[in-house]
Amino acid sequence: MSFIDWTELRKTGLVFGKAGSLSDLLTEIKEGGEIYYHRDSNHDGVTFIRQQGQSKNSTKPGNRGFSNKGLFYHTDGSGNYKVPKYLLMLAIDYSESKGGESLFANIDDALNNLCQTDPSQVAILQDEKCAKFISGSEEYNGPLAWKNNEIWEGRMRFDEQAFYNFETMNAIPALLKSIEFVSTTRQLSDGEFYLLNNERWLHGRQPFSGRRVGARILFDEST
Repeated sequence: MSFIDWTELRKTGLVFGKAGSLSDLLTEIKEGGEIYYHRDSNHDGVTFIRQQGQSKNSTKPGNRGFSNKGLFYHTDGSGNYKVPKYLLMLAIDYSESKGGESLFANIDDALNNLCQTDPSQVAILQDEKCAKFISGSEEYNGPLAWKNNEIWEGRMRFDEQAFYNFETMNAIPALLKSIEFVSTTRQLSDGEFYLLNNERWLHGRQPFSGRRVGARILFDEST
């Protein structure tokens, strides 16, 4: 039994579903993908997203996912040499929390909107020297957006570990306005998941209260 609509994922870059269990999803992903092991993942490649408190420095850049704070739109692994192609987030126990809606913004929609509203900014975002992102010992230097088969893709973050040249800094407000314009939200219930193409969709999270546990899996397609 398949829990993931792979055809729709390759077409639109974002799918939602309901899983039998985390184990079922892992099995299905491993059949056609290669797990991306993160510094916070376990031996299966699963990172459990739960509030860890101030003792874990959860408010530091890169660790805010382990708090109840909101997360602004971003690309997972944006500071790494190579980002994982896919990100899956499963709601394991959200029943005791309030808020925390997932945020989504399609990069193609955002850039096409920007082409209409402020086209002079688009070329700036494609400059090879427009951005620098830092993630641990790794660093990315390159554009925020590019076209792949006529579809806009990108790599973005807007926190303290993102650095931009002067022209890009001036273009960021228009980009953020466009991202907000095309954004959508969705509240996951226990057992539900979203799976997105990490270079076609930005994602984030509203702040929440109460206890909640999620599971994140990053992976690439098998070569």
